[in-house]
Amino acid sequence: MRRAFFHLAARAAATITLAIAADGANAADEALSMECFSTDDLFALSRDYDGVIVNNFNLREAESFIGGFPVIQLSYAVSNRSDQRAHVGVQIVGIVEGDIIFAGNADAALGVSPGSSEAIKGSITVAKPGTLDTVPVFCLAISVFETGG
Repeated sequence: MRRAFFHLAARAAATITLAIAADGANAADEALSMECFSTDDLFALSRDYDGVIVNNFNLREAESFIGGFPVIQLSYAVSNRSDQRAHVGVQIVGIVEGDIIFAGNADAALGVSPGSSEAIKGSITVAKPGTLDTVPVFCLAISVFETGG
């Protein structure tokens, strides 16, 4: 059985820690640290992981293609200037007054080839339209690992 827990520091530029551990394991040893941002700071965010650049974040609310359910669409760009294939994933959490309103991810499932750029997209189903407009803080973790070309 796996357990998950969240810890949120009570400030706008907080750090959230998400830990998932198997029974008997120390969850803190397996923690994934997330950085938190306002909307404007998230949109301006750019990170360079040894030549793998992750930037151009965008969030928008839309209806799902099938069923018309409200979704938040997360998109970002990956530019791979390294000599290895890069696998990139972004996990995002929307927080209102300390409560998690939505959580989701978008990843480059097949990786990004050396010397190329890709737009990565993911959709997160939410309970009601207008959810995105209520969220002042977004916390995210970016995972990057490289494999042979």
